Amino acid sequence: MKTVTDSQGREWELRMTLLHWERLVANGLISNQLETQSTDFQKLVSDPVHLARVTYCIVKEKANEYGYKSEAEFLTHLPLEDVGLLGEAAIEELHDFFASLRMNLQAFILRTIRDELATRLKQLEEQLQGLRGNVPV
Repeated sequence: MKTVTDSQGREWELRMTLLHWERLVANGLISNQLETQSTDFQKLVSDPVHLARVTYCIVKEKANEYGYKSEAEFLTHLPLEDVGLLGEAAIEELHDFFASLRMNLQAFILRTIRDELATRLKQLEEQLQGLRGNVPV
């Protein structure tokens, strides 16, 4: 279970269960087929809307408590920085879910994707720092 405090000071608990997995599969967000899961997991890094939708499936009950009565409201009104915080926690929670089930291939893929995301963020930060040095004042 992961706990994240958003920009408004609200605590979100992310706890992936089999019910959440069923919801993700039923909504077509992640395949139940091993052959296509890697592609689905990669979309978590490359598609922010996909990541937000997966996150919503995991935090749906808490989102409802906080006034987000639908996925559309969650996607529209949750601040982007909070989408990022919750999305990162959702990837970690998915990893832990598969590791707990001893589904090692899926856990490995998610760990690799999580590490890739961290590497990409670091590279982008370095690029932005380099651009700041080249901007005339």
